[in-house]
Amino acid sequence: MPLRKFFLNLNKTPLAQIEENGMKKTLLIITLFITSTAFSQSKIDMNNLIDRGGLLYAPNKEKPFSGSVFALYDNGQKKLNGRYRKGIKNGKWEWWSATGIKDSLGTYNNGNRHGKWTFWYDSGVLLGEQKWKNGMADGLFAKWYENGEKESEETFKDGEKDGLWTYWHNNRKKKRELTFKDGKEDGLFTEWYWIGRKKEEGTYKDANQDGGWTYYTENEIGKYEVRYTTGNIDLATFTDNLGQTYSGILIQNYDEATRVDGQYLYQSLAYDFSIYPEIFATIKNGKKDGLWTQWSQDGEKTMELVYKDDKKWSGKWTEWYSNGQKRIEGSYKDGERTGTWKSWDSLGVFHSFSDWFQKGYNASENKEYDKAISSYLMAIELDPDDNVAYNNLGVAYKNQGNLTKAIESYERAIEIDPEYATAYYNLGIVYKGQGNTAKAIQSYEKAIELKPDNATAYYNLGSVYDDQGDYTKAIQLYEKVIELDPDDASAYINLGSAYFNQGKPELRLSNYKKAARLGHKAVQDWLKKNGDEW
Repeated sequence: MPLRKFFLNLNKTPLAQIEENGMKKTLLIITLFITSTAFSQSKIDMNNLIDRGGLLYAPNKEKPFSGSVFALYDNGQKKLNGRYRKGIKNGKWEWWSATGIKDSLGTYNNGNRHGKWTFWYDSGVLLGEQKWKNGMADGLFAKWYENGEKESEETFKDGEKDGLWTYWHNNRKKKRELTFKDGKEDGLFTEWYWIGRKKEEGTYKDANQDGGWTYYTENEIGKYEVRYTTGNIDLATFTDNLGQTYSGILIQNYDEATRVDGQYLYQSLAYDFSIYPEIFATIKNGKKDGLWTQWSQDGEKTMELVYKDDKKWSGKWTEWYSNGQKRIEGSYKDGERTGTWKSWDSLGVFHSFSDWFQKGYNASENKEYDKAISSYLMAIELDPDDNVAYNNLGVAYKNQGNLTKAIESYERAIEIDPEYATAYYNLGIVYKGQGNTAKAIQSYEKAIELKPDNATAYYNLGSVYDDQGDYTKAIQLYEKVIELDPDDASAYINLGSAYFNQGKPELRLSNYKKAARLGHKAVQDWLKKNGDEW
């Protein structure tokens, strides 16, 4: 009887009838075959298998394991199902997440991935599909974003990257496209920003960037053109929003690189072609010499000028605020400022030198010293030879408590006008505040020399000698103050105190009474307390 018929009869013919037909022996053999085929291996926890030289064995077994395996998470959730044949992965394998969502599915052939493999996100959404051939990626590997949009298509051949690779942003716009040959980048490379605008483009040769590459800044107002030779940059040219080009060597370490003659495009961090350079620099004989340009982070030009031997030399000098608004503008010629310089506040409102000077003066009167300083500095930028602006700047610094800056400002005022008595006088005040008596005396004496009728300078100089205990000198100076200003009650008080310190109390009293008659309230109260009239 043919085997097909026997299987059919096996389901229909009672055992007694088969025995009567002389088929008992055949039935027994086939029954044993079915049993051994379907139930020779029971499913076993994969963690119980034993690795012996790369082959897995069931406990207490001499032969490599063949059969199904499983594994569970600590919460009892199914983790994987798979099969082994002779101790090696073979057949269908499946994995799940701890929450029960299918994670991946694929097949093995003699321990190697083979055929289609599929992967899912924890949400259950398809993540990717990849083809394998005897353990090597071969064919298309496609991936999707969790929102269902395609993320990439990559192709392989015999385990090597091969052919066109394409990537997309999750808004369906193309992100990147490149070609591989024999596992290496080779050919055109293009990348796009999220909005669909081109970011960069160039060619690879044997995995190295080669030839001309173009990079476009993210704000759409600039681009870099870079030439490579076997992966190394030969030259870079940056074009700004006005079409002006700047060619130089790309650098991150400004101090070291600019010691060598040449032109440089500088960024402080690792070079990023999606943003503007910070500085275009020209160095000759170790000095600034040639065009210098500076940009803000948002691509606005903040300064451009030609230098010569480290000195601002010629051309238009322009600076911008960080918001892109023009801040100050003027010109240099042969190293000197020339023409009328203009300035604006951060809102774009034009201000002259007089405007800034008045702003500084008003702010000082209101004790807004930070505002006063910034206003005077702006006035000085427009006219750096105005000695009064420097003097007033020094007063603001002094009132702010920054005596070092105050001294610098007064000295600059004196440098501009060596006969500017007010700056010497104010310098004396600061030196006295620092406890530098010698320089305070020197400054006050110079102020008096330049302006002999300055009663206040005599007064302050007298107080310095008073503090030193030189009462004779102090008395002479206070008397000079009274000669110049007979109504200065404070001069009478200090004069009286100096006489008292010389052992002449009667002269103190007479001078105090003069101060009282001039309306000095504190002296009047002192005299009343002592029973004296004035």
